[in-house]
Amino acid sequence: MKGLKLLLLLGLVTCFSACGDDDSEPSCSYASQNMEGQIEGVEWTFDVGSADFFGSGDDETMSIDMYGVIAQVTDGCSGNSDFSRIFFSMPKELGTRELYFELFGDPDPNKEQQTVTFYDPDTQINVIVSDGCIEITNITDAVVEGKMNINSGSDNFMNGNFSLEVCN
Repeated sequence: MKGLKLLLLLGLVTCFSACGDDDSEPSCSYASQNMEGQIEGVEWTFDVGSADFFGSGDDETMSIDMYGVIAQVTDGCSGNSDFSRIFFSMPKELGTRELYFELFGDPDPNKEQQTVTFYDPDTQINVIVSDGCIEITNITDAVVEGKMNINSGSDNFMNGNFSLEVCN
């Protein structure tokens, strides 16, 4: 009987120690460089971008637009939809956010849906990226800074740092 209690106690300890912390930050590695990658197989290097803030308090969000060097956009707040770009919205908060999207089936209740869209104006294709991480490292009234390592296959990926102008 004493052996059974000891075995039961060890089983409980093992069970509780194996359970992870659901609030832990996702683990992602980022290149120490200006953000670059590919959109639909075409090389893309981050140049300028913008962040707009909406809502208030716990519901405040950021709408993000990013443009590459080829777009020749000099002001991130003016943008240019004639060129490939990256856009997404997310909560206005510091920290790492793992991309996740579940269209069919039951979404994981422990994860928030988060995607990034790559837009290619030549093909008019929106690539929905749902693998990787975005980390926001600084938010002020003038700038949002961060880094990302995201991908949707070998022809659609980004990795590196970005700095965005706040437009509102």
